[in-house]
Amino acid sequence: AERVGRDEIIGVLRRSFLLQDDEEATGRLEQLAGELGRDLELAQVYLRSAEERRAGPQARDLFLKAGRLFDEKLPRPKDALSAYRAALALDPDNDTAREALERLLQEQNDPKALIEMLRAQIKREPGSAPLALAKIGGVQERELSDFDGATKTFEEVLALEQEHTAALERLDALYGRDERFEEQASDLARRVERA
Repeated sequence: AERVGRDEIIGVLRRSFLLQDDEEATGRLEQLAGELGRDLELAQVYLRSAEERRAGPQARDLFLKAGRLFDEKLPRPKDALSAYRAALALDPDNDTAREALERLLQEQNDPKALIEMLRAQIKREPGSAPLALAKIGGVQERELSDFDGATKTFEEVLALEQEHTAALERLDALYGRDERFEEQASDLARRVERA
């Protein structure tokens, strides 16, 4: 009887949430969904609500909430990726969505999608290019074994920021690996000049 009562309560709260998204209803719904093991249903409510709103900060926040549930409470990384991508599409500057996407793409071992996301970030925020390019170079080197691509990417980093320590270190290793000793010597000279 208690189970039916709680199921009815969650149904009422779900309808209440769909009609009026307020903090109190959301808090009660999340608590009850957790107690009943109904996090999947709650994530689906968030997704439906976000899709109905289609744009704006409320839709973005609902996609983020759904992503968090899929990511943290349910073992559904593909759904989490989808929700975080939707949030990022609505708000390209959202650090929460971008950081969650980056982490999940690394965990899912999807280096090409990670590189694509980082390149899109550079287009939106040119000031983030040195850091994003350094991440791309690292992915190319470690995950894809694309040593030529990594070398070019780290060279791009240095063209933007001559004293980027990580790029200098990785280039030194890549030049040594490929026996490109002239470039390695030039790289070493740059480091000595900085010191």
